[in-house]
Amino acid sequence: MRLFIVLATTALVSGCTGESKIESICTDIAKDSLVDPSSMVINGLKVSRSEMKLSETYAAISKKYGGNTPEVVTRHTDQLVNSTKLPEYVFVDIDYTANGGSGKVREMASCTYIEGALPDIFLYAVTVGKNAFDASKLDELFARVKKPRALDSMYSVH
Repeated sequence: MRLFIVLATTALVSGCTGESKIESICTDIAKDSLVDPSSMVINGLKVSRSEMKLSETYAAISKKYGGNTPEVVTRHTDQLVNSTKLPEYVFVDIDYTANGGSGKVREMASCTYIEGALPDIFLYAVTVGKNAFDASKLDELFARVKKPRALDSMYSVH
C-alpha cells in the first residue's frame, strides 16, 4: 500500500501526460464536488473518443468563447480542421462510490474534452451526479469546486 501511495504521489508531482492528465482532472473535479472527498472510491474509469463533425467543431469553439470567437482562433481552427485528422471529442467517464448525506452513494462523473480544434485539448463539459455544466457554464462549476491546476483560465489542459 505504501508503494502505491509513493508511486501515485510521484506521478502527481512529476506531472501527468496524455490521457492520465485528463483522467486526473476529471477525478479531481468529481472528488471536490463531494461532501466527503476522502470517501471516494473509483469503481471504474473509461476513456473513449469520437470524431467531431465540422459543424460540431465550430459550434463548440463558438460556445467556448461565448459566441464571440476571435478571428485569429477561427483562422487557426480552419487550418486544423482542413488537416487530415478531424477534431475529436474525448470522453472520460468515472463510476465511483462515496459517502453521501444518507450513507454510501454510487454516482457517475463525465468530462468531455475537445482535441484537435485548437492547439491545446480543452475541457468542454462536465457532469457530476445530476449536475451538468456545458462550456458556457464551466465558470459556474468552478465557483463551486476548485479548478484543477492542470487547467488554465480558458480550461485548456496544460
